[in-house]
This record gives sequence, structure tokens and C-alpha cells, in this order.
Amino acid sequence: MIPARSPFQIYRSNGNESESVAVFNSLSPEKSLPYTIEASEESLVEALQYIQNKPEEQEKYAVCLLHYAATYLDGLIAYTPLQMRDSSLPRMETNFDALVNCAARYGDKDGTLVEEIRKAEQASKEGAINTTLSDIETRFKELEKERRLALKQSGTKVEMFRKSAPVVKKAVRLPPSQPRPDRGWGGRDQEAKPLPQVPFQEGRRRQYEPAQKGQTRAEEARREEGWYFLPLYRPQQSVDAAGEEGGDGAGEYSATVGSPLRSQVQ
Repeated sequence: MIPARSPFQIYRSNGNESESVAVFNSLSPEKSLPYTIEASEESLVEALQYIQNKPEEQEKYAVCLLHYAATYLDGLIAYTPLQMRDSSLPRMETNFDALVNCAARYGDKDGTLVEEIRKAEQASKEGAINTTLSDIETRFKELEKERRLALKQSGTKVEMFRKSAPVVKKAVRLPPSQPRPDRGWGGRDQEAKPLPQVPFQEGRRRQYEPAQKGQTRAEEARREEGWYFLPLYRPQQSVDAAGEEGGDGAGEYSATVGSPLRSQVQ
């Protein structure tokens, strides 16, 4: 995985965020080729950087690097005559260092390809029309074809890099902080407010008159309301001296074991 953009992504990053792929595909060659060349150069440079950091994978991605170099040169060669006819078009500089780096790793053992690239670079600095780029492109394509054939005969899969657009984080100016609205129950930026004091609603009470003499207010209230609080158990009938059960059950009631006796309310 290398951080490289497609031509359309580069096109949108140059002030065309609202444009679609259809609009980009409808551009004329002189307007679309600069984005294609820039994307090819970006892929070649990032792939070389990856190989430099992981030299053990140099042979694994040999076909991919040679393909990137040939694609980059193909765009430059197609753009050169357009640039010569219209001087208002943006000038595309050739990245000879990247081409030399790729040729030194996968080119001819005698260094012929590296020497040809250096000659083309010198001619470009002198302002001469560079006609040797086509020969350099042809040689890169031949090396790529040889590598592909060797991998096919050995049954080895051709490895290609996957591309992902680099993440560019733009600085965003945040608005000045403003006090948060009252949330009612207290937020992170304000003190918690106590719960509202709700007055205790007592149950309906009956206003009783003062208790009669010898009676407590509670006894008077129970009598008026008919509250007798009789125990929910069978009364224990008293037994007289003759051994007979006496009365009609209006004796004393026994509460739970060990509890005091309570007289029945008449």
C-alpha cells in the first residue's frame, strides 16, 4: 500500500471539488494530461520510497516499478508536442532522479540505461528538444516484459502496489467558545442545581374533636371511625372453676405468644 492519488483525485484537489468523474473524462488531452503525469510521477516516487525502506521486497515489485516508470514517460512524451504548440499550458518537469533510481535497480547490468537517462537530463537543461525519452520508455517496457515472462514461467504471481489517497488534515479554525445553555440539571460547565423542594402532601386527615375525659385522642378516633383492630385469631375462652367454658367468648384475647392481653372494645 502506497499513498498515491489518481488523476481525478489530483484534479479535484486543485479547486474542482464539486466536479464529477464525467466532467474530468470530458476534458481535452492538453488539460487532463498534466493530472495524469502528476499521478504517474507520484506513484513512481512513492513506490521507490517503499522499496528503499524495505529492500528485501525489491525483486517482488520489480514489474510494478518498471511499469510505473514506463507509464510516467508515456505521459510526458504525449504532452511534449502539445506543450510546444501552446506555451500557455503548464510546464511539466521530468523527474530524472526517479528514473535513474529505477534504472539502477532493474536496468541493464552495464548501466547503459542509466547513462541514457543522464544524457537526456543534460539535453533538457540545455533547452534542446528531448527526443531520447521515447528510447528510454521503450527500454523500460522491454525490461518489464522480460520480468513478466520470467515470473510466468516460474509460476510466480506478479505483485502490484495498492494505492490509497494520502490523508491531508486541514487546519480548521474553531469558533470562540460560548456559554452553554442552562440544561436544568447541571452540565459539565455549570454547577449542579439542587432539586426543587416539593412540599410533602400529607394524606387526608380527619379533624377530631378533643377526646372525652378518660380517653386518648387515638381511642376516640378509632371509636368514631369504627376501627376496632380486633385480632385475626380465635378468642381464648375463659374456663371457670367448675371446668366449664364460660361466657359467650367475651373474655380475654390472647395475642401472640408472650404478648400482653388486650381487652376487647365493647
